[in-house]
Amino acid sequence: MADENDNTGDENTGANQTPDPTARIAELEAQITAAAARETAALNTTRVALQAAHPDLPEAVFQAETLEALTANVEAHVATAAHIRAHTPPPGAVVNPGGGTDRTPPAIPDHIRGTARIARALEQQAGG
Repeated sequence: MADENDNTGDENTGANQTPDPTARIAELEAQITAAAARETAALNTTRVALQAAHPDLPEAVFQAETLEALTANVEAHVATAAHIRAHTPPPGAVVNPGGGTDRTPPAIPDHIRGTARIARALEQQAGG
């Protein structure tokens, strides 16, 4: 009669088995594939959300390959757009084409007449 603790038979217990490397590789590859699918889904979801939040940004901003690159692209373009908006007059604002402030040039004295008065007016109009 064999002892209950005798492991000399042909039975294989789980503790004494050598793991099959091919099966382990297949399992790890499946985990990698699943992780890549989750990352792709997260990237696409984030892309759609960022496009909805920033519809004024160009489409090319959202064509990154990783989450890190996508968020960095959007953050950089949002910062650039904010900087430009801060330094651009609002729509409908009167802009002095010569730059600076709109100033009224000093009046031409009454004693200047004829072509000298015309020349002075043209100088003021040209900004000089």
